[in-house]
Amino acid sequence: MTNKNIVLIFIIFIVALVCDFSVGDHIKFKATQTSTIPMNFELSCDYKLKKGKEFFSSLSIMKDYQVFYHYDNKTISNPKFSKVIGIHSIIEKGPGHLDIHNANHSTSGSYQCVVYFNGGYYMRKLNITVKPTHSHHTPHLTVPFHFQVTPHTFRINTSVSIYCESKLQSGKHLGLIRLALIKDRKIFATIDQNGFRSQARIGGISNLTWINSKIQPPLMHVKINNTTKLTSGNYLCQITFQNLTTGQTYLANSTYQYLYNTCNTISLSMGVILISIAIFLYNQFNN
Repeated sequence: MTNKNIVLIFIIFIVALVCDFSVGDHIKFKATQTSTIPMNFELSCDYKLKKGKEFFSSLSIMKDYQVFYHYDNKTISNPKFSKVIGIHSIIEKGPGHLDIHNANHSTSGSYQCVVYFNGGYYMRKLNITVKPTHSHHTPHLTVPFHFQVTPHTFRINTSVSIYCESKLQSGKHLGLIRLALIKDRKIFATIDQNGFRSQARIGGISNLTWINSKIQPPLMHVKINNTTKLTSGNYLCQITFQNLTTGQTYLANSTYQYLYNTCNTISLSMGVILISIAIFLYNQFNN
């Protein structure tokens, strides 16, 4: 290999390093567990912009694309906090650095840190899984529920009532963490130990009305408005609670209730009728 080729390779190597530095990762986003009882962790988002070209505008931290922390040049010393499912207690340690307290399995999810600047934005994603204390899996216990979906068969653009009441009595030894309503394994409404209510838009549920809720005993009653075909599905009520002596976290589920869209039934019946007609006509033409 000639000296000219060696120099050329060296130049290419240097250029590659420079390019990697300039277009590489601009955000460092990480989570560090700080305690197990209660479950706390630190969330930090640090960024680096191109000097003289990119000028900071704002920073947002999201869970499942819902913003719960935001600041800009004007509010850096007084950032905005919003409650989302799974995040109830936040302590700011500095811009982009947070302590999340009393985390539980609902705190698990996809987190995003987005830094906006004059020419666009940079985003870094982070998947966080909160493991229950003393166990790799949250134990499931049997807790009496009164869970009712009314009606079980609905028409499009009407409403459906979802009622869930658990017989768990919070007290000296047991403490409520969360009561949740779930559709097809996706949470759409919760109430926590402080009585804070939260809701999320999922397929078929975009307009929700709270009729009643309380924490002793845990109870939720909501109404799904403006139903669509996507409102059909498997519904479940789930309670998460804690043994206040040991710190052990438990889950208890109601039985599933399936919600049907009458259009599905009608469509199936019409399909059977049309197939029958087609078979009849086929036989007539071939006789």
